[in-house]
Amino acid sequence: MQECIKMKIFLKKATLIAMTVMSVISLSGCLSGGDSGGSSSPASSTPTPSTPTTKDFGFSGVSSVTALGSTSLRIQWSLATDTSVTGYRVYEMGTDGTLTAIANVSSSTTSYNHSSLTAGTFHNYVVRAFDATANDGNSNFKGNYTFSGATSVNITGTTTATVNFAAAGSFADSVNVYGTSRGVTTLLGTASNSATSFSATGLKSGSTYTFSTKVVAAGIEYDNSVTQSAQTTSQTSTKYKGVLLVQAYGDAPGAPTGTPQSRKTVITWNAFTGATGSTKYSLVRTGLGNTLDSTTTTACTSGMTTSCQVCSPTGTGAQTCTDSNVALSPQAYDYAVVLVPTTNWPEEMPASDSAYRITVHIPPTNMVLVHRDSVNYEMCQLMGISSTDPLNHQRCIYTGLGAVPYSSGIGTSPLNLNSGFYDFGYNLFVDRWVAACNWTRSQASGGTGMCGAGNTAGNCFGTATPDATIGVQGNVYYDTDGGTCYYRQSGSWVDLNNSGLSSAERALAYTIDPVSNGGYKPPMVNINQTNSMSTCQATVDVNYGAKRLLRQREYRAMAAWRSLTGEPNMLGVADPLTDTQISSYESTSGATTHTTLNYCNANTHSGITATTFTGTELARVAAGGPASFNIGSVGTKNCVSRFGAQDHVGNVWQWVSDQMTCSTVSHTCSGTSSALDSSNGYSSGFDMNNFLFNGVQGPGATTGGQVAANYTSDWTISNGVVGGTGQGQGFGAGYFNFPLGLPMFGNDSGNAKQISTMTAKFHSDRFYLYTDNGNSSRGLFAGGSWNLGGLVGRWTSNWTYSPTSAYAYIGFRCALPAE
Repeated sequence: MQECIKMKIFLKKATLIAMTVMSVISLSGCLSGGDSGGSSSPASSTPTPSTPTTKDFGFSGVSSVTALGSTSLRIQWSLATDTSVTGYRVYEMGTDGTLTAIANVSSSTTSYNHSSLTAGTFHNYVVRAFDATANDGNSNFKGNYTFSGATSVNITGTTTATVNFAAAGSFADSVNVYGTSRGVTTLLGTASNSATSFSATGLKSGSTYTFSTKVVAAGIEYDNSVTQSAQTTSQTSTKYKGVLLVQAYGDAPGAPTGTPQSRKTVITWNAFTGATGSTKYSLVRTGLGNTLDSTTTTACTSGMTTSCQVCSPTGTGAQTCTDSNVALSPQAYDYAVVLVPTTNWPEEMPASDSAYRITVHIPPTNMVLVHRDSVNYEMCQLMGISSTDPLNHQRCIYTGLGAVPYSSGIGTSPLNLNSGFYDFGYNLFVDRWVAACNWTRSQASGGTGMCGAGNTAGNCFGTATPDATIGVQGNVYYDTDGGTCYYRQSGSWVDLNNSGLSSAERALAYTIDPVSNGGYKPPMVNINQTNSMSTCQATVDVNYGAKRLLRQREYRAMAAWRSLTGEPNMLGVADPLTDTQISSYESTSGATTHTTLNYCNANTHSGITATTFTGTELARVAAGGPASFNIGSVGTKNCVSRFGAQDHVGNVWQWVSDQMTCSTVSHTCSGTSSALDSSNGYSSGFDMNNFLFNGVQGPGATTGGQVAANYTSDWTISNGVVGGTGQGQGFGAGYFNFPLGLPMFGNDSGNAKQISTMTAKFHSDRFYLYTDNGNSSRGLFAGGSWNLGGLVGRWTSNWTYSPTSAYAYIGFRCALPAE
């Protein structure tokens, strides 16, 4: 008892700091020598019970006191082990050791907040358990100082921040400032007791920190629960340059050996500003719209739609990562690229990360993705607009023709894209191969074909129009000499250019699977623009709806070669092509063209001799027929666009849905809204609508020296000369509009590029118009076919035929908005 009296005398004389020292040590019982502890309070200071006794409830008393700011403290304890406890009484201890009860709480409560205190004051507390007859006897006490803690934080850079707080005052010797990020707490530094802020340095960029401040007095640090969180500026947000190319392949088990056969995505991004050989990145993925944690190092699996890491490459220049662990369509993912400036410490995405997400939809089987951002970047670079906006889909400032589309699908809602920019506008699936005739394999070989003599089992192909005596309903037949595809209705064979076929019948005759029914699937030709669209529309994806023909602006984007520095080939290896190489891919002839080089078919399958149908990869026999390759042929496997579409140029022309009308009176033509796709050229100024081949906007009339019989006929685009005349100078079409692939007489208010300054980009591509050939209504087909040699290419266009024309060298490719 004498020790406790001494303590009470000491408490009366104690300074605030002395009391602080005792409260931190918090030994149970009375002081002994130099130790500090607590004292029992007089009976009169305990309101109930009136005549208390002590009892051991298995209660250790107050465990901590934490500052909640400048006017509140939280007192905490652990529950007593004795279940007879009916509550806990919280006392505040005066400087003389006197206890004043301030609260009674229930037996299940473990904390009490003491509020409305004066800022900058120190408070000690005792907590005792009680039941109906007794208090426990513990006299442990703890205390803390009412300190504001961190009141705010200002991020001042990638590795710096200013932490603000109230001055601690004379009670404290100093203030410790802490930062916690990803579970790691670091003492950032110490401020004086009069300081109201602290400048933190050495933080990690792109990291969220929780900042806290704690006063220190007499060497003791006092807890404070007030924190402020903020993310340091990421280098990613200031150095990100966007994607260069995104490729996505649907499953294609029939694809040529050495090309993608399983679904995957390939993401190639531009080097970040200031990148060096030691710059490290992390490519992460999550399900479309899901939370994206860029700090993850968990490897992706095909079933994951939470955040995972695809790869973490190091180096200067463009970087490429392949993600083979993707789910089937219609799965869609958001990818993001962040810097890893510190080993094993990737930067976090900015709080608003939508602009940094690279959205990729996994294509359906045998389709590839034409990616919006990738199209924008390539097209802007081609137009000489090097400054693209990586946070807005790589769009660039552009006010010319073809800047934006009206909508993504037939009759769909308008996109309402911002004007003043070139923006492809949406992601688009396209068939990896042109549409093919899905002829039926013999019943004897596992198919249903009954095309043998006398209606016996047999493959449904031959060198002539199918006889009415062969085949059964649902069989599909290919005429190897004429190139026409036929469908067997109940009583007769009907070719695919017959508008009387139902959608279901067209869908059965169409395929883009190179190995469907045993393979050897020839391009579907001898079908006009209208019925090509009908066949596309007959093919309905369960998730994305009906397909359609590509539009001109889409074909020009899809058909681009990989030509930008750092662009990968189909295997994900950087392998950009020069303009000289592209010209070779498009026009080379010789023995190795399709046996070793596997280039485009522009010279009548040069080096390959036709034998029997299915005896080679050709869609013909020795006697005749279309000189095209079947779809998915090894012979043209390197004739692929940057997005992975094979035979994007050459082999067969490809209908697109654009249309126009021509006049033999004025010798001019005018683009119109497509009768097949109402959103293609929806109104004047969109797509081809109201584009004039009149000698003012595009070549036409007699402005460029045109004369009868066809006036503006055909010409090599690169020959166009400003002010030139005649076919040899492009009839004066000295400018070119890249988004729509149009030679122009004028420069479109400075937006069209002068052809003479970039002739190498046209690879001898050809433009066919023939304003006066007698066809008033025209449909567009693009890319060229097997017999054009060096004239096939991305910009090669043919406007000479009506939408009802059909030829053995014109096929089509379908598309499907990834919406």
